[in-house]
Amino acid sequence: MQREADICFSILTNSLGELGEFFIYTVPGAKPLSHHLGHTLPPNLVPNSHLSFERARRWLKACTQEHIRCQAFNTPYMPTRILEISKDNNIAVRLVTNPPAAPYTTLSYCWGGDQAAKATIDCLPAYESNIPVDSLPKTIREALIVTQGIGLRYLWVDALCIIQDSEEDKSLQISQMHRIYRGSHFTIATTVANTSADGFLHPRTSYRGTILRARFDDNVFGHILITPNQAAPISADVPDHRLFTRGWTFQENQLSTRIIAYTDREMVYQCLESRHRDGGDDLSIAFDSSRSFGRFFPDNTIRRVLSYLDPGNRSFAGYRHPLAWFRATEVYTSRELTVPGDKLPALAAIAEEYRLVQGPQAGTYLGGLWKEDFLLQCLWTVTAAAREVRRPAEYRAPSWSWASVDGSVGWVDATQFSHQRMDYEVTARLAAVGTTLYSEQEDLGRVTGGFARISARMRQIVWRNLDPSAMYGSHEGRACEDPGEERKDGTAADRRLHLSMDMRSEWPSESEVLLWCAEVCKMRKAPESRDARVRGGGLLLEEVQQQDEAGRTGRTFRRVGIVSFRGNPYWFDDGRSERREINII
Repeated sequence: MQREADICFSILTNSLGELGEFFIYTVPGAKPLSHHLGHTLPPNLVPNSHLSFERARRWLKACTQEHIRCQAFNTPYMPTRILEISKDNNIAVRLVTNPPAAPYTTLSYCWGGDQAAKATIDCLPAYESNIPVDSLPKTIREALIVTQGIGLRYLWVDALCIIQDSEEDKSLQISQMHRIYRGSHFTIATTVANTSADGFLHPRTSYRGTILRARFDDNVFGHILITPNQAAPISADVPDHRLFTRGWTFQENQLSTRIIAYTDREMVYQCLESRHRDGGDDLSIAFDSSRSFGRFFPDNTIRRVLSYLDPGNRSFAGYRHPLAWFRATEVYTSRELTVPGDKLPALAAIAEEYRLVQGPQAGTYLGGLWKEDFLLQCLWTVTAAAREVRRPAEYRAPSWSWASVDGSVGWVDATQFSHQRMDYEVTARLAAVGTTLYSEQEDLGRVTGGFARISARMRQIVWRNLDPSAMYGSHEGRACEDPGEERKDGTAADRRLHLSMDMRSEWPSESEVLLWCAEVCKMRKAPESRDARVRGGGLLLEEVQQQDEAGRTGRTFRRVGIVSFRGNPYWFDDGRSERREINII
């Protein structure tokens, strides 16, 4: 028998010699046989029990009365429409427009496809009278049970509180999403439901315990309760729960003040100042000790659930601009969206929160980027495998925005620049930048056009596309005036260039393509570094032919990747470059 923190566990064998890992608890209601077991509770097998609701009420009450940070973050708001729950013998629900101010719950869940029950213009009058509970998918029905079980009357669910066939209402409500989740009393996160039909209040039968007679080291005999450990390997790269792979749910978890997440093993609670669990040690753990928090959770899936929950957006709030935006969008772009056009709307609430936290130093929001440090933000790079990267069929954002591609992105070079660990300067100049909004109501959402006018040192290159399926760009690039003679390494490439293409499959294999490099930043290693080589970063551009209706002059390009410049002599310092003023669309 071994002990970790206040969790005891043992490895036992059955009659067939098969090994199993079990966790050991005091039998509920009995006197602890050991001080190791004195503060532990077994998993709660019934998630919709009175015990579960009572614990949740206790956690919520402590938060609303004692947590200063939670009180400051949770801002009063009441959505335009909300589900009102009443109960005589059975739960009844109706849709209320312009409800009175009152505490309400929000739901974070996976749709799993189109919804049979959803608010439309035609069904709105009937829904305002009564919504047949049996017509609702199981996840929503069970969210009603939780809301009422904890003592609240109102629940906000996007499918039923936003008119799904009204573009005007969708735009308006999406623009209010930041306030809806931030103003919620708490959010229900349905981590065990892959679709709205699955539900999340399943009895946790796989954790059913067994009572055994045991003897402890001090020769104390008695009974203990053991439960199987169903933990998945902590090193698994894929999240256990589909909820955390979806784009829309990112802002729901980030902008909630309090979250109650239902997992396979137990209910866990998290707010800005505490974390609790339904089963095991009922501990409130401050964020200052969050690194050691995982050891209190025997099931690795619980650790991963908590790593995705971030009420109050705290994991990004500690960074300054633009690093905070880099971190947020790196996580967001790794998630999936069913509708490609939702790329910017699904992040609009995070952008609103970012604007509030960062203030004027971030500037204007421009289709996924901010005006301050705009050129640094243009240095994003695709981090997904080439087969996973694609461009949307319809226009979604200017080419300089990460929103113009589907696939996860990162900012390796830009992060190094903005950390200021190296002496650097932004050599390019931003003359003008702008986007055309899809709707004035969505100033942080969809765009129908955009441009950036920059002045930068430029050189034309020849790039050879050796392997369109490769993840990253090759070194097969050289200056246009370079004759392309074979070098010592057997290639005609200039190793001072490192190209990273957004989508290499856009060009035929083995083809040679004329592109342009525009220098954005130039940096030198820190003085204490032995490596004094100059480095730089810039945009890889393709010239395009397009009529400029806005009357801008100069040549027009689109971004197709980024390029790093290394070596001695520095690639842009050999007298071959020329500063140009260009438009990037």
